[in-house]
Order: sequence, then C-alpha cells, then structure tokens
Amino acid sequence: MCGLMLFAACLLMQAGCVNVLAIASKVILGDPMQPSAFELATGEKLAKSGKTVLLYCSAPPLLVDEFGSISSDVQEELIQRMKRHKINVLPPDAGTDVIDRIGRFDAHALGREMKGVDYIMHVQLEDFTIYEQGSTDFYRCRSKGKITGYEVRSEGDGARMVVEVFEHNFNTQYPSAHPVPVDQTPKTVFMRRGVDFVADSLGTSFYEVFMADLYAR
Repeated sequence: MCGLMLFAACLLMQAGCVNVLAIASKVILGDPMQPSAFELATGEKLAKSGKTVLLYCSAPPLLVDEFGSISSDVQEELIQRMKRHKINVLPPDAGTDVIDRIGRFDAHALGREMKGVDYIMHVQLEDFTIYEQGSTDFYRCRSKGKITGYEVRSEGDGARMVVEVFEHNFNTQYPSAHPVPVDQTPKTVFMRRGVDFVADSLGTSFYEVFMADLYAR
C-alpha cells in the first residue's frame, strides 16, 4: 500500500491539481465500474446469475423499409457483446419460429413455449437516422427506443408465468461532437459504425462497464 501511495504522489506532482482526485482514486482503488441498468433495477447481475436470456430486437415498418436489416444487425451485435461479457444469451435465431408463427413478438408465448429461457429482453428500436438534422451533407447517427425485460417464472403446477421486471428508454447519438462530412466516409462504413455504437450503448443495460470506457464513447 505504501508503494501505491508513493506512486500516486508522483503522478499527482506531475499532473498538477486539476486531476488530483481522479488520478489518486484510479491508482489506489482501480478503475470504477458502472453497474448495468438491469442490475440497478432488479439487483441481479446477468453475467453471474447463469440464467438464460433471449434477446429480440424489433423496428417499425418505416425503419425496415429504409434500413433493411437494421433491427437484426443491432440484435446480432448486441448478442456478441453480451456473450463477451459472459452472459448466457441465446443465438439470434432463437425464438424466431414462435414469433413467425404468431406474426409478432409475444413475450408470454415465448416464455410458455421456450422452456429453458429465464429472461426475455425486447429491444424496440423506435427511430434511427444517419444524417444530421436538416442536412444530407453530414452524417450523425441517432437512435431511440425502449428495452423491456421479462422474467419467466415456473409455477408449482408446472405452468410458466411471464412478468415484466425491467423497462429502460435509450437515446443515442454518434458522433457526440461534430458530424461527419458524407464525402469523407462511405455510407456503409458510417452505418456500421453507427450500429456498433448503438450496440455498445445498449450493452450497458445488461452488463457493467468501466466508467472510463463509458465516458470515452
């Protein structure tokens, strides 16, 4: 501990007074973590629970007409991130047979028919744009929507009950500073970056992240 304090003091002398507390806390205590929105709402860490999660992302017809596979792109990227953070999440095609047969997302039907699922997460992408407001000369990706989480509970008679336990609104913007001129980046490349940013932002709803990474985005 004495060595750490000495190291911290050296850093503080070099950095000046502005970042004294931030540098000292990081050196001594380490980079703090931001709990997920789900953990803050329910008290449960998905990564440590070992429970199985079904994630489904949907978008309104207007967004599908304009951006095609935007909902499935976000869903696949988010599932990859959840897996990297040790969450037991099902593959992107899980539950599609039930949804296709019903013709819409139905958490209660999914919970009844998919016996191994403990949580169902529905990401509703309500809006998604890639151009700066009022201009087609600059890119800026904005998205907004809602995440609804359901817990699947087993009853004493073997029946399964689906209960809403989580709701979280999201509103993202990339880049946060200056928009990107369209003549500097191909549209497909910017779209990919926008989807990645949305997936990163949504991921914080399900797993904890370093505070430094959170504010660096």
